[in-house]
This record gives sequence, C-alpha cells and structure tokens, in this order.
Amino acid sequence: MSTLSQRWRGPAAMALIAMALAVATPTSAEAQLGWIKRLLGKKPPAPAQVAVPQAGAGAAAPSSDQGGSSSAPSPVAPPTLLPQASGSSPTPDPAVQAAVVAQREEYERRLAYGKALDERPVTLQSVQERLQFWEGMKLTPPFNPEVHQAFDRARRDLETLQREDSSKRASDARLADVDKKLDVATRSLRTNSFSDVVSITDDIPASDPGNEKARRLKVAAENGEKLRRLKITLFALGAAAIALFVVLSVFAKKIFRKESGGDPSTTPVGATANGRRVYVKVVDGVGRGKLVPVPGDVFRIGAMESADDADRNDLVLSDSLAAISRHHCDIIRKGRDYFLVDSSRNGTRLNDRILARGDERRLRDGDEFSLADVSRLKFVKT
Repeated sequence: MSTLSQRWRGPAAMALIAMALAVATPTSAEAQLGWIKRLLGKKPPAPAQVAVPQAGAGAAAPSSDQGGSSSAPSPVAPPTLLPQASGSSPTPDPAVQAAVVAQREEYERRLAYGKALDERPVTLQSVQERLQFWEGMKLTPPFNPEVHQAFDRARRDLETLQREDSSKRASDARLADVDKKLDVATRSLRTNSFSDVVSITDDIPASDPGNEKARRLKVAAENGEKLRRLKITLFALGAAAIALFVVLSVFAKKIFRKESGGDPSTTPVGATANGRRVYVKVVDGVGRGKLVPVPGDVFRIGAMESADDADRNDLVLSDSLAAISRHHCDIIRKGRDYFLVDSSRNGTRLNDRILARGDERRLRDGDEFSLADVSRLKFVKT
C-alpha cells in the first residue's frame, strides 16, 4: 500500500495544481486541457504506420536468427489516427472538464454565500463570521479583488464594533459606579451625614453631568446642613439667655438683700413666705388712716389694751359706744393664705356679708371687713 500511495502521490498533486491553474487562466477549455495533459506528461498518440504491401504478401515472415527456432508472429500495426481539420485543438477529456466546471460552480456558490453573510445585520458575531469566511476565501486561488474588498470591509466593521463595545463597557462601568455612589449618598442623607452627601454628589458630575438624582440629593443635604446649623445657633442663644438670666437673678437677689439689710434666712415683718407684705388698713370709722403690718401667724384685732402677750391685741380699735369687742376678730395665716375668724358679740362683716361666730373666711387682696359697723378695714398684699 505504501508503494502504491507513493506512486500516485506525485501525479495527484500535479493534477490539483493543473486544475487550479486552469481556473486562473483565461483561455478556452480546449487549450487548458492541452497544456494540462502536457503538464501531467501525457503525450498525444503517435500517428499510425500504414503498412506497405510487399512481394510475397501472405508469406511467412523471416525466421529468427536465434537457434533456428520456430518463427514468432509478426507485430500488429497500431490503428491509424484520423487526421483533424487544420487549426482545431485536441478534444478535451470529459472528466477533467467536468471537474473544472464543478470547481467553478463551487467557487461561485461560496462567493454568493459570502455576499449573503454581508447582508446580515451587523453584530459582533456576524462580523466575526464574515471576517473568518473572507479570510479563508483570500487563501483560496484564484486572486479575486472582490474577495479582498469584502475582507477589508469585514475587518473595518469588526474594529468599529470593538471600539463601540469598549466604549459601551466603559460607559456601563461609569453608570454602575454612579449608582453605587448615589446609594451611599442616600443612606448618608438618612443618617443626617450632610457633609458626606455633598462630597459624594460633587464627584458624580464628572461621570454623569446631567444626573438629576445627584442634584436633588445635594440640594437636600445643603438644606439639611443649614437647618442643623440654625438649630445649633438657636440652642446656643437659648443657653446663653438662660445663663444670663440666672446671673442677673443672682445679682438682683444680692442687691435686694443688701438694700433690705436683713438676714436672707428670715422673713421680713409683715411679709409672706413668698416675699409679699401683708397689711391691714383702716379705711373708715374708728382709727381711720391706720396701716398696720401683719407680722405673724395670728393677728388680733380688738378694743382692749393689755401688757400681757396672751391678751394683747395687735391692732387696738375702741369706740365710745363699746361696740367693738375686747377681742373682736383674728387674722390667721395658714401657709400662704390668710383667714378671718370672728369672735365678737356685735358681729363682723366680710365684703358686707356677716360672719358667723367662729367661722373662718379666706382673705384676698383688697377684701374689706367691718367691725360692728363702726370701723371698716381693708386687707392689703404688696
């Protein structure tokens, strides 16, 4: 088998080369077949020798010179080649001609397929298929300018798509980065980190100048920062005002104590626990014009004068008719309030309403009470 393959390897290769050159050579089929046969080493058949009749035709040929053996049969003459018309080429081999036609049809079919590929929508995959196909056609003889032009177009389309794809990938990466920054800015705004929001949104216009969400976040952060500063300012002013009020109050108390000249731990005579002074003023009748402070918890009013503290009246009012009792009534302090208690024989009126003996009625600033209708007094708080 190896000897047989080596025997046919050379003629087969020569046949393929001859078929390729036949397609590339713009001559008639008969001429192409002629030089293909010459290339393959086939010689045209020699013209047949025409036998000339000799004398003794039909006689036996001369015997051979060797050993007087019996005579060999005479050789048979080759057939005679019919002469062809002058100027005509040799008749081509039908098998070779069929192979050449089939190769041309295949080549045209592949060209049509490549043109169909060029008509497809331009995508990265379709352009890669076109480039690969036309590159293979370039390597297939014969040389065809149309194939090279189609290859160049496919290569330019691929470069354009690659540039566009690279730009799109870069743009998508920038947009993804912008979205990530916007998410961080949104979370920072919810936690009142206004300075971080402003810093992040200031970087976004470099990647996406027209981003409306970034602009809104920045405006919200700036407004939030202004409100926060205003709150801090108002809080500081309020604290300062409170501190100033406390300081002024302390100084005012010191000044008041110095002017009063008393011990701050004691209540002035005639003053309540909250610092207000209480007086009883005689506005009509016996003792008119008197203004007497109410110093203690019990303030006695009557007609009797006595050196004994137990019977002594704080305000003495006596009349010629002895209508005012010796111990007529009392003003009693209970906490911050004062009460009027009647203990007379001729009665006591509070705001023109008579009191029952032993009854307590609360006194208010400006209340008036009368003793036996001969003296009228007024309760005063200052």
